[in-house]
Amino acid sequence: MTTATLVSESESEILKSLYLCLECGRCSGVCPINYLTDFSPRRFAHELFVTGEGYFLREGIWRCLTCDACSVVCRAGIKFSEVIRELRKLHHDKYEEHVAHKCLFHVSARLMARPNIRPNKTKLWLPEGVKIAKKGDIALFIGCTPIYELMLEEIDVNTTVIPQSAVLILNHLGITPVVLDDEKCCGHDLLWAGDFETAQKLAEYNLRIFKDAGVKKIIVPCAECYRTLKVDYPRILDGFDFEILHISEFLLDALNSGTLTFPREFKRKVTYHDPCRLGRHMGIYDAPREVLKHIPGIELIEMERSRENALCCGTSAWLSCDEIAKVIRSDRIAEAEATGASILVTTCPKCETHFSCLKSERLLEKPQIAIEIMDLTVLVAKALNLI
Repeated sequence: MTTATLVSESESEILKSLYLCLECGRCSGVCPINYLTDFSPRRFAHELFVTGEGYFLREGIWRCLTCDACSVVCRAGIKFSEVIRELRKLHHDKYEEHVAHKCLFHVSARLMARPNIRPNKTKLWLPEGVKIAKKGDIALFIGCTPIYELMLEEIDVNTTVIPQSAVLILNHLGITPVVLDDEKCCGHDLLWAGDFETAQKLAEYNLRIFKDAGVKKIIVPCAECYRTLKVDYPRILDGFDFEILHISEFLLDALNSGTLTFPREFKRKVTYHDPCRLGRHMGIYDAPREVLKHIPGIELIEMERSRENALCCGTSAWLSCDEIAKVIRSDRIAEAEATGASILVTTCPKCETHFSCLKSERLLEKPQIAIEIMDLTVLVAKALNLI
């Protein structure tokens, strides 16, 4: 099989640059799974261009975490995760063998892509007494966080509190956000599993309902939804011209303008985990940290690996959630606990879910994991005494 048959013409220039991988290999030193498996970006590039097809093209495209750690150190500026995603699109018929949780989350996204399905997710999480609108300038994109909790009952995780906290904070600031019952999954997981067609249907639907609601700005608490709306929607849709803000950016703006202040001291030692999608994919490292530093009483302690060097939680798009992923997140939890912090803060519901999953498993073993896992939005709501 030749390179030409593996990629579309539009991607050929990207893949040509992968020849440079064969002359380097820095990616192998930072790839989280290179130390645990026989996969590395360099080996993948070697097989792609030298042997044409083999193990890495069959299995490696699903093993890769698309965390972009390799892209940070790549001297050629190769966005390896984008190459992997294009190849997954071509080998999409194989992906179900590598999806965790019996494909439930992918099935849920596909169901939502049907035009006659209305998720009505607000019934799952919307607190009583909050103010929301059906039309307006500012919207809150909820994503699938309420569904995580339903499907993962065996894990001690409360992801519905994230959108609850977001609405309460916005109301506290005098904002009545647009929250739509029929908002659908952003399509992140399907995009990264190679199912572009279904992901585009979801994107087109979300574009239409936000346009109809008169929305101009969308605030997003989830790192994966943020990357999808900010980067991927404009690529696959015409007319997606909304202002997209991650909630950490929005909160920092409110803090800097004096609109948001904290009424009391909230003494905690915390450490912050950079999600791959918000950090390496989007370059947002400072906003979450600055928000934390504005909270009176918070002491932020950095882990050994942070910012662009942060270790991944071990799983992406619900793919390859296995023993290797568990080793990676165990290493990350150990780093967090080594700081002496009592709370591990993140801005990705999936990272929180995966860390909480490990914590639930370890409750039956020794030593137990003591550190609390918390989303930044929830921490801010707690510091404001809203929850």
